Amino acid sequence: MHELGEIVERYVVSEVGAHDQNLAVRELLRDKRRKTSDKSVGGSPRGYNSQDAVLGTDVKRRGRIRRHSPRRLVCPYRIAMSRGLSPSSVGIGVLRVPSAPVHALITGGRGFVGRHLERHLAESGDEVTIMDRPDGPDIADAPAMTAIFETAKPDVIIHLAGQADVGASWTTVDETYRVNLDGTRAVLLAARDAQVSRVVTVTSADVYGLIAPENVPVNEETPFRPVSPYAASKTAADVAALQAFLGYQQDVIRVRAFTHIGPGQTPRFVAAALADRIVQCEQNETDEVIVGNLDARRDFTDVRDVVRAYRTLAIDGLAGEAYNVCSGNDVPISELADRLLALSTRSLHLTQDPDLMRPSDVPILRGDNTKITSQTGWRPEIPLQQSLTDLLNDRRAQA
Repeated sequence: MHELGEIVERYVVSEVGAHDQNLAVRELLRDKRRKTSDKSVGGSPRGYNSQDAVLGTDVKRRGRIRRHSPRRLVCPYRIAMSRGLSPSSVGIGVLRVPSAPVHALITGGRGFVGRHLERHLAESGDEVTIMDRPDGPDIADAPAMTAIFETAKPDVIIHLAGQADVGASWTTVDETYRVNLDGTRAVLLAARDAQVSRVVTVTSADVYGLIAPENVPVNEETPFRPVSPYAASKTAADVAALQAFLGYQQDVIRVRAFTHIGPGQTPRFVAAALADRIVQCEQNETDEVIVGNLDARRDFTDVRDVVRAYRTLAIDGLAGEAYNVCSGNDVPISELADRLLALSTRSLHLTQDPDLMRPSDVPILRGDNTKITSQTGWRPEIPLQQSLTDLLNDRRAQA
C-alpha cells in the first residue's frame, strides 16, 4: 500500500464523531510533511512585499489572541491528490479536523452575515481577521489579496464578499460577474499563493434556479438552472471553486446558502423590506404596506444558524464537496408578510405594486439539508417566528 495509505489506514473513519482519531491523523500527517517538504501544494508565494501592499487596507483581528504561530488545517484529500494518488486508493473516508479554535479570515466581514459570523467565531474562541471595503482592496485584485493573506496567515478563509442584490443584478450584469466570479477566482488564487489551508466559498441556492414543484427539495446533485444574472454569476463562482479543487488540488468547501433572515438585515431583501415598511407605517400612522410578488416560496434560515453552519463546514466539511445550508422547509412570501403584520402595533393591509416585481422570479426553492446534517450534525435551531420577531424589533431600533 502507498505510504500515505499506511499513515491513514489505522485512523480512517466513515461516520461522524471520530475526534480523537482525527487528532492522531493530523499529527501523523504533520510529521510526514516535515520530513518531506516545507512547500505547500498551493504553490509558493509570489514575492509581494506584504507590509507595503497591505497598507491602507482594513484588516483587523478579533477574538482569542494567540501567542504561537497559526495552525494549519490538514486535508488528507489534498495530500493524497498532490502525490498523484486518488483518495479512495488510500481509503480516506470522512476525516475531520478537530473543532478546536482556528484563525479565520472573513471577506465581506462588515456585511449582514459577516457581522454575525465574526461574533459567532469570537464566541467560539477563534481568532478572526476581517477584510472588507471601503478601506480594503478590490476583491478581484489577486495580488492585494495575496499580500493580505500572507500577512494574516489564517487557517481558513470564509469568502462572503460579493454583490448580493438579485434585483440589482439585472441592471449591473458586468459588475455582478466581476465581483462574484472574478472576486472568487482572485480569492482562490491568492489563497493558493499564500498557502492558506482551506477556503470556504459561499454561493447561493439561486444556482438551482427554475425548479418544478415536484422536484423539490433540491439536493447538491440538482442541475444548475440559474435565472437572474446574480444566480448565473454565483453558478460560475461555484464551478470556479470546483475547478480549483480538481485542477489545483486546493482544499475548497462550496456552500450553497438558501435565503437567510434575522436582525441586522438590510431592506434590500424581502423579509427586512417588509419589516421596514411595517415600521414606517407604525411611525407614520399609515395602514398600507406596499409589496411585490407574494406567491414565491422560499426556504428561510436564521442568519445565526447559518453562521454556525459556516464554522461547522470550515472545520468539518469534506474538501471539494458542496453543501446546502437550509432549513428544509419552504414558506410563501404571503405567509411571511402575514406573520410580520400580526406582530405590528397597527392594523395594516397589503397592496401589491407591479414595480416591485422582478423581471423573472423563481416560484419555489426548498433545499435538502441531509448532507450537512448527516456529515456534521448541524441543524437549524431558531424557529421562523423568532427570526421575524427579532428582525422586526431590529428594524424598529434602526428607525
